Amino acid sequence: MSKSTGESTKAVKEYLKKTNRPYSSNDIVNNLQSKFNKATVVKALDALVADSIVCERVNGKQKIYFFNQGNIQVDHEKLKEMDLLIGQLNSKMSKLKESVDGKEKKKKTLKEHIPMEQLESKIKTIRKETAQSRDKLKSYKERCKNVNPDDQKKVNNAHKTLQTEMRKRKRIASEAIDSMLEHCSKPKKAFLEEVGIECD
Repeated sequence: MSKSTGESTKAVKEYLKKTNRPYSSNDIVNNLQSKFNKATVVKALDALVADSIVCERVNGKQKIYFFNQGNIQVDHEKLKEMDLLIGQLNSKMSKLKESVDGKEKKKKTLKEHIPMEQLESKIKTIRKETAQSRDKLKSYKERCKNVNPDDQKKVNNAHKTLQTEMRKRKRIASEAIDSMLEHCSKPKKAFLEEVGIECD
């Protein structure tokens, strides 16, 4: 075996062992940054396959090469350590996911709340409206001081009578409209608009 062939064989072997993935001869030439030409790499692969260091699989017209898994020494203690570490990391990831989910929910809740600036502005508006309503009430009370109690009682009684009559007539009108709608194909809103009835 020439020096060049020995170097290429060693380089291909180390590369396939390190990456531990399947490659075509073209991939290996490219991944070794063209240190060796294709013919040299193919010779090296053939030699490694003959020595059972590398396995060869035919995929259509293309050959795929990968490091023989039987030649890899497994450190079972290290595998146990790695499994344990993976378990710890999965547990940590699960806790972090729960934390993130909780913070996302809190963020969503905070977004739904009205900002302080808007609340303060709304409070000012309500206070202003309340003050105006108090002024109106005070004005009405001042006007009502000179009203005769008997006259006020008469007005209140007349108001109650009118309200009772209005409810009675509204009920009668509603029953009449419902009766007409039973024989009408139009929706209630369209019917009321056509007839010219306004609802309060």
